Amino acid sequence: MTGVFLSKPATAITVAPSNSSVLYLGGFGLVEASLDGGMHWTTLPLTKNMIVTSVVADPSKWRTVYVSYTDGSVYNATLTGQGWSSTQLPTVPQPADVLRFDTSLGILFCGADSGVYYLADGVWLPLGTGLPSAEVYDLALRSNEIYAGTHGRGVWALNFSQVTAIASGLPPGTTWSLTLGNVTASSSGASLTFLSPSGAYQFAVKPPSGWAASPTSGLLMVGLNSKINISFQQLPQSSSSSTSSSVTTSPPTSSAGNNTVSSSASSSVTTPGTGGGGIPEFPFQLLVPAIFTALIVISYLLVRHRS
Repeated sequence: MTGVFLSKPATAITVAPSNSSVLYLGGFGLVEASLDGGMHWTTLPLTKNMIVTSVVADPSKWRTVYVSYTDGSVYNATLTGQGWSSTQLPTVPQPADVLRFDTSLGILFCGADSGVYYLADGVWLPLGTGLPSAEVYDLALRSNEIYAGTHGRGVWALNFSQVTAIASGLPPGTTWSLTLGNVTASSSGASLTFLSPSGAYQFAVKPPSGWAASPTSGLLMVGLNSKINISFQQLPQSSSSSTSSSVTTSPPTSSAGNNTVSSSASSSVTTPGTGGGGIPEFPFQLLVPAIFTALIVISYLLVRHRS
C-alpha cells in the first residue's frame, strides 16, 4: 500500500469511475491527484485556504474533477496537454457539503447545509422542497431520482424531470428569464434548464426591454423531457414606450405529445404566487427515518461484536 503525506488532515477522497488508477484527495487548502493508483501524487492548482468538503471525478472523464469548499465555492480542474488547469464555477448559496455529477444530464448537484442544488446555465438552482433544516452530507443519483442523506434527519428521496425552455428570435447575448413554479432563472443563451418533480406548474417569461415574448405565461404539465418553446419579437420603436402593462393572458393550450405548452402573447409578465390556485409544492419524501438508520447501525455493530 502506498500513501501521500499531507501536512494537514485529509477531508475527501474519490476514485475516478472511468479509470480506477486515478485518485483525487482533498484536505485543508489543497487537492492532490494520482494517475498511477497512489504511487505518485501531484498538487493541483487549487490552493484555497479553506477545508475541502468534497471531491468528485467526472464519471466519464477521469481528467476532470470537481471540488467544493466550506464557503460554498466550487472549482473544477482538468488535465490537458499543458498540465492541470482550474476554473472557478458559480458559488453555491450555502456552504457546500457534497458534490455529485450526473453524466446522463450533464449536471452537477450539490448537497448544502440546508437543501439540494443543481448547476444549470451558470447558476445554482434549488431542487425540490420539504427537506429538514439539516446538512446534506451525501447524495446518490439513479435515473431521474435523487437520494439525500442528512445529518441526523434520515434519508430523503425525490423524483424529478428535466424541463427545457428554448428561445428563438433574440440576438446572441441578450438576457431573458423564466419563472417555473417558484424558481426563476436567467440566460443570455438560447435555452434554460430546470429540474422539477412531475406535476402542474405555472410559468412566466420575462422578455428583455423592447421585446415581446410568446407565450408569456401558461401552465406546464411536467413530464419526462418537457419543453417550452418561446418566440421573441422586437417591439416597434414607436409603440414600445406605450405598451400597456396590464394584459389579460388567454388560457394556455398543451400538446400532449411532447408536453410543449403555448399560449397567446402579451407584453407583460406576472410571476405566479402561492395562493389562489398558485404553485404546488413537490417536497422530498422521507425514505429512511434517522431512528431506523441508527437502529440498523447498532444492530450491525452488535452482531459484529458477538461474532
